[in-house]
Amino acid sequence: MAYRLLTGRYVIRYPEAPGRGPEPDGDTLKFRPDDPTLVEDLGRASGVEPDLSAQHRISLRLEAVDALETHFAGTNQDPVLGFAARDALLAFAGFRDVVFDPARPSQVRSANADDLPGWVLSNGVEGNGRLVSFAFTGTPPLADGATIELDETMLRASANADLLARGLAYPLLYTTLPVTLRDLAVSISRAARADGLGVWERSTADPNGAADVSGGTAALRELVIWPKLFRRLVSFFAVGQQNIAGFGAWLRANPAERDDAVMLLDTGQFARLHDLVTVAGPTIALNRWPDSFVILPAGAPGPVPIPQPPAAQRVGAVRIVAALVDPFGVDAGSETVTVLNTTGRSITLDGWTLSDTHNDIDLLDGQIIGAGDALRVRLTKVLLGNTGDTIVLRDPTGAVIDRVGYTAAEAPERAQTLVF
Repeated sequence: MAYRLLTGRYVIRYPEAPGRGPEPDGDTLKFRPDDPTLVEDLGRASGVEPDLSAQHRISLRLEAVDALETHFAGTNQDPVLGFAARDALLAFAGFRDVVFDPARPSQVRSANADDLPGWVLSNGVEGNGRLVSFAFTGTPPLADGATIELDETMLRASANADLLARGLAYPLLYTTLPVTLRDLAVSISRAARADGLGVWERSTADPNGAADVSGGTAALRELVIWPKLFRRLVSFFAVGQQNIAGFGAWLRANPAERDDAVMLLDTGQFARLHDLVTVAGPTIALNRWPDSFVILPAGAPGPVPIPQPPAAQRVGAVRIVAALVDPFGVDAGSETVTVLNTTGRSITLDGWTLSDTHNDIDLLDGQIIGAGDALRVRLTKVLLGNTGDTIVLRDPTGAVIDRVGYTAAEAPERAQTLVF
């Protein structure tokens, strides 16, 4: 599936406000994008704007993972495993010698750096304004803002996969995750569960056995359970509920915010969170593993399809037919590439890109090319060489639809259009 590549810096401490900085945990990390406008252009299925601070920092919500809570509503889950996930994520990002405030154990006091370079792949903003992301370090494969297909090899290199493989996070599947990537995340998590790694050594309130929660919030701190269930139970006890027998009814009383809609992967049936929970006496358990269902968008009126990777266009469906490579005046912003739709239907070019040999990329988002029509695209980031270059047209999956090139001998005179 096509994702937006965003370069930037992972942030764990605010030098201008060291006592009020971020509190990273095992699945959340602050990120400062190099180009905040790229974040603002991302999809917002929930309608919520990205929660960008004045310093252009935003929280990442790592796709497909749910680490134990270290500071939720004034409480936490098992601190050993919760902090192990947090420390693993920080180490993945390159932070070393991290010292936390003893009085506020999630607040970073010092480290080898306040922020470090990194990059993420995102396809949108979630209901709390966070960036739904896969997180990476090292050199990104394309330029900032590029559209890129996230494949299985790349997913395995993400912090998300690292946490799942080490058993430091439970799977948490939403419809934002394409089917092929979801299946890989599930297989990685199941392998860790089979080996009893991380949380799986002590996991309870699941198909392997129920957990006694008669002690309320205090009991929850001693248990290793699916964090989403933990958050619901903390909220249940926080409003004065005492008898766990009423938990299902409490969920059903607020389907928009408590009783999540889900789709069961083995049957394709739709259900609610209360259907997945079994209460018996003082005990509670999920009757399905968290990797066996997908959580649907809040307020979904009915069946919601899980996104499928976009189908690749036929090679040659759109052809590069001409280019103005050396216009009068300044080249930057004045060069153009003309493409021709050879098909019998209109094509929306959202996610399509034009690139050159330097891997500079222009997005064609928002443009439509009619059946049989030609479209002249003004280049804003790509700068074509006057003595030769290659121009590549890709569809949203990253597939090459057309590629043309020219040499110094073939380059036209100034301000003349080169026809391919």
